[in-house]
Amino acid sequence: MKKLHKGLLLAGALLLLVILMSLTSLLMLRKADQLVSEDARDMLNEIATQLEMRLQSAIASEIASLEFQAHFISRYENIQDPRVMHILREEVDAASFIRLGVILPDGNSVNTDGYVVNLAHREYFKKAMAGIPNISDVLRHTQDPDELIMAIAVPIRRGDEVVGVLRGARFVDEYARLLQITTYGSVGYASVVKRTGEVVLANSSDIGDVLATSVPYVALPEYSEDPSLRVMSASMARGERGMIRHGQGDARRFVDYRPLGINDWYVVTVVMETRMMGKVTTILKSTSRAFIIVTAILLLTLALFVIFRERRQALIERIAFVDSLT
Repeated sequence: MKKLHKGLLLAGALLLLVILMSLTSLLMLRKADQLVSEDARDMLNEIATQLEMRLQSAIASEIASLEFQAHFISRYENIQDPRVMHILREEVDAASFIRLGVILPDGNSVNTDGYVVNLAHREYFKKAMAGIPNISDVLRHTQDPDELIMAIAVPIRRGDEVVGVLRGARFVDEYARLLQITTYGSVGYASVVKRTGEVVLANSSDIGDVLATSVPYVALPEYSEDPSLRVMSASMARGERGMIRHGQGDARRFVDYRPLGINDWYVVTVVMETRMMGKVTTILKSTSRAFIIVTAILLLTLALFVIFRERRQALIERIAFVDSLT
């Protein structure tokens, strides 16, 4: 009986040791995953910051350029003077606009390509007439509805009076190219969305992703089943910035979202987790599986050891006290 007692004590000690080793290993793996995840988040933050600054800089530069032209135009009594349009045609070629147009307060616009149209209904025109330089949402080209464009509009001031609007139009693709991610093998994308989630700008290959669609996030089928998407949607509705992990398994990715500071737009930057964390994630998963397998083997060995000892002890007792030979 004493030997059995010692065996059970030994088995218990081994079991406790296995449990402690397993817990320690799991804690170490979790800590390592946390550290690597923090590094990945820092890297994504840098990528998103660069994209944000690239967009802001490009749009601010174009607004500044048009404001300079608008100051020049304001010196003409007739802001749609043919001489003005001639100079603007040269600017179209130099700055790669689709067209530039000078709009009177009643909305009538004369453009560098000779096209005449009334734009009084356009929101960007109304803002510029109120003295606010701005960029429009995505619009359909008035001459070709299949083409998507964006317009930048600035007020033409004469003293304190706004006497018209200077507008420049670009194809959406010109801005979408600013969203390209060149790090991590370009496995990721960025888009500009409204605060509610509808895409404003995205590379054509990325449109259709759950985070770059034409509908609000709350209207997506995945919304009710995806806690991280609900967190992101609620945070954006409050005008906040943040970062989430979205998706499952190998499709899991890091998502950074932040206000662009233009209209109600957000920059959403997405990079695959496996790409950002490199081979570290694979190593952590393999190590975790190895520890689980080793622990299972040790526990199985321990269980067999205890069963074997009990059966051996039972056999000895039967021979000693039950067998007729004794």
